[in-house]
Amino acid sequence: LRRSQALLASSVSLSRPGESISVKVHRVGIAGAGLIGQRHIDLIRQSVRAELTFIADPSPAAKDIAHRADAPGFLSLTEALEAGPVDGVVIA
Repeated sequence: LRRSQALLASSVSLSRPGESISVKVHRVGIAGAGLIGQRHIDLIRQSVRAELTFIADPSPAAKDIAHRADAPGFLSLTEALEAGPVDGVVIA
């Protein structure tokens, strides 16, 4: 998590007054909505460089977590990957 936090901190200052900087937004999915997965969800949602694409987890609680994170929820990683493009997946 420390590396994720460092990446998030490095992405905060992206423009100066009068300038605009184009930043690629990476589509990231989460496989696993346990405590560590939820921490990654929070970090991705705070980042200007990442977009939460999906949450994949078969547990009943994961549906509510996905709803609160405003992300599609899937029961399996295979199902999530078949749903659309993604640049990376965090296995949590």
